[in-house]
Amino acid sequence: MAVEVGHELVIRQQIYRGKIVDFSIQQRTLDDGRWYDVARIDCCHSTVHRHQTYRTVTGRNDIEVIREIPSEGRAVVNEAFTTAMDVMEDEWEGNLRRWSGG
Repeated sequence: MAVEVGHELVIRQQIYRGKIVDFSIQQRTLDDGRWYDVARIDCCHSTVHRHQTYRTVTGRNDIEVIREIPSEGRAVVNEAFTTAMDVMEDEWEGNLRRWSGG
């Protein structure tokens, strides 16, 4: 993935016994000297979900649940991280377009 200057993915992981048990992958962009959140996939509240933010005064943030996490869902979270990385890389430009146009 080629990313231009002023764009970044911020990745946070918590690993337990060799498995990812918590994560956040956040796309950010630098605009007029300030960093803005564009999109994020993370897991909390027993779900893996996606946030799409928009460059608006209200700071609109659409949330879409991707997958429920069962109570013993370490394997689900670990697997979801890999998928989430692929999605964030593949949809980089579309996320940025939605943020800019929203």
